[in-house]
Amino acid sequence: MGKSLEHDIKINKREVHVMTRLSKNIVDILDALVILNVFKSRSEAVAAYVESSIVSDMDLYDNLMKKVKEVTEMRDSAMDSILHTLQERK
Repeated sequence: MGKSLEHDIKINKREVHVMTRLSKNIVDILDALVILNVFKSRSEAVAAYVESSIVSDMDLYDNLMKKVKEVTEMRDSAMDSILHTLQERK
């Protein structure tokens, strides 16, 4: 078996499963990549392409993650305020 593209792409440990539906044309391409030993499986191919896409715009996603953290903190703070107010009324 030859060297696969997976070895050239830094692939982190994958712990989370994500299911998706793809068009037949895309699956045919993934299957061709597997047949040619570019990837070991459809899953590895999809993961490599998703990771590559996100890494190529990492500045955008770093900023997005900071905003999500801010929104989450504001939401949690609002929830704490509401719960505190409701508990005081009892």
